[in-house]
Amino acid sequence: MRQGKGLLSYFSKAKGKPKTKKKIKGAWRVCKECGAVSRKKRWNYGIKIPADVEVEETLCPGCERIKKKQIDGWVELRTNLLLKNPEEVLGLIKHTEEDMKKDDPVNRILNMEIKGNIADVTTTSEFLAKRIGEEFKKAYKGKLKLTYDHGFGQFLYVIWQDDDFEELPEYPVERRGLLRTKPKTKRRKKLPK
Repeated sequence: MRQGKGLLSYFSKAKGKPKTKKKIKGAWRVCKECGAVSRKKRWNYGIKIPADVEVEETLCPGCERIKKKQIDGWVELRTNLLLKNPEEVLGLIKHTEEDMKKDDPVNRILNMEIKGNIADVTTTSEFLAKRIGEEFKKAYKGKLKLTYDHGFGQFLYVIWQDDDFEELPEYPVERRGLLRTKPKTKRRKKLPK
């Protein structure tokens, strides 16, 4: 840089027309299904909409994923607590979903299925699946296994097993048609010598 010309004077010169803020079309959007509000591409719950703005009704990303049945997380909970007190297990799952949904409406539970002492939960985001597994590990200890599958985008298998889990003969784990538990890996090509 030449003498007398500092960085401040270089960057202070406006080149071309001054930038003006453009009005974003549909800056305020409301989800028809769940009532989430979007302000400048950020979806949240509990936002108050001013009376003098235009509001566009649409579906939030979470409701779109539910409509398309897009599964990004799958949780298997293996615990004998389901036989003794299933309300406690379901309460922890629902509480975790509500807590995550406050931050991002994408975090939703698609389906919950209980067979004996095994619960299967499918979610619309891998973050919610991971959080459910972590909450059960924190509350009840046990073993937690997280397996990412990058074959279909970001997909997460979560298996949490309680320390005192006993497999029931009418619902054996190996015959349940579980999805692949090992992620696909790309093999490296050997370089010629």
